[in-house]
Amino acid sequence: MFVILGCAGYLAGISIVYLDKGKMVQYPSHFIIGSLIALSLISTFLVSKKIRVTKSGWRALHFVLGILIVCIYLVQVFLGLNILL
Repeated sequence: MFVILGCAGYLAGISIVYLDKGKMVQYPSHFIIGSLIALSLISTFLVSKKIRVTKSGWRALHFVLGILIVCIYLVQVFLGLNILL
């Protein structure tokens, strides 16, 4: 559910910038970080499908990817606020 919402937000952001500015990549750093977030969300979802009840090494990778996503979102918020202000 959250992966779908995150990717939908990414696509909505691309659409809004394209409709407003006429280019998809008006703000390259914001676009690259957003693409990284979308890829991280999808990869975390795929890793979560590999987790089983018994001992699974995928749990640690899932945790690390989750922390990475939160950190990247903080960078994205900072870049977005700099665009607005």
